[in-house]
Amino acid sequence: MIIGNKQTIAFVIGEFGGPNMREVDIWVGGELVTYIDNLAYLPQFIASLKRELDCIEHGDISDEYIALPLGPTTDDVSAKFSVDEKIFRLNCLLGNGNRITGTLPVIEVVDYYKRCIEVLSQNA
Repeated sequence: MIIGNKQTIAFVIGEFGGPNMREVDIWVGGELVTYIDNLAYLPQFIASLKRELDCIEHGDISDEYIALPLGPTTDDVSAKFSVDEKIFRLNCLLGNGNRITGTLPVIEVVDYYKRCIEVLSQNA
């Protein structure tokens, strides 16, 4: 199941990998961010998504905020958010050296996070 758009930001929810484990691929700017580890421990991953969603919804994103702190699944990416008016940018530096950016309206990012949390919570 794809939530979002791989050319901007997307969560691709895949197969189960054991109890409380599920494959979750994250795409930003047309590139796979979780190319090393896409197996998410659901209780921790969902809690991290909720925390980040809260920051996005309340505009609590300082220059020091580290984006995508989703546990081991995103250990291979260094990411920062920026919000200009109602446009959201996610700038990433991947472990392989690639730099990528996903840009879209904040309302879409909020929707993608909420839908991802909802789907993953059904099976956590």
